[in-house]
Amino acid sequence: MLQYLGPVIIILYLVATKVINFKWKEGIAVTLALGGTFLLLTNGSLATLSVPMPAIVWGLMSAFAMAFYTIYPVQLLAKWGTVNVVGWAMFIAGIFLNFLHPIWQVDTSNWDIRVLIYIFISVILGTVFAFWLFISSLNYLYPQEASVLGTIEPLTAILLSVVWLGVSFGIWQVAGVGCIVLMVIFLAVVKD
Repeated sequence: MLQYLGPVIIILYLVATKVINFKWKEGIAVTLALGGTFLLLTNGSLATLSVPMPAIVWGLMSAFAMAFYTIYPVQLLAKWGTVNVVGWAMFIAGIFLNFLHPIWQVDTSNWDIRVLIYIFISVILGTVFAFWLFISSLNYLYPQEASVLGTIEPLTAILLSVVWLGVSFGIWQVAGVGCIVLMVIFLAVVKD
């Protein structure tokens, strides 16, 4: 949930660097996005927010990383294009990750074709394609809009959990879905 502080960080950064003026539209969108995410992930109970300190630190680092990878590539996209930016980003990240978890130390002895297909789908659709779509959206949206719209991710996860896994849906989660859907409609309809 803390990674969805990314839109707030982006808007504060863009306001601080005088790229944008803080307007009521951004304030309402961020409030709806964070409120909806909070309701979806906690079911409206502050008691469920007892999170260990390492999780808070990693969550905040994720929020700053989300802000960085949403703002920084705008200039790169203009010069190099989406495929080059995403390709090089994943290649460099893969090299660094290999230092932490070397590929030659992965035990593949019990892998079959099904596992390979799942890994392929996860890497291509869940990572490369999804990240490419998000970065491509920066050609059409401002970073603050793209990041706020990115909060649809927990909504998708909740809905798929209900449909595929049979997870029950509480009233607070319905309210959270409503906040996020309202935020998307609000951003699409209301102009500055």
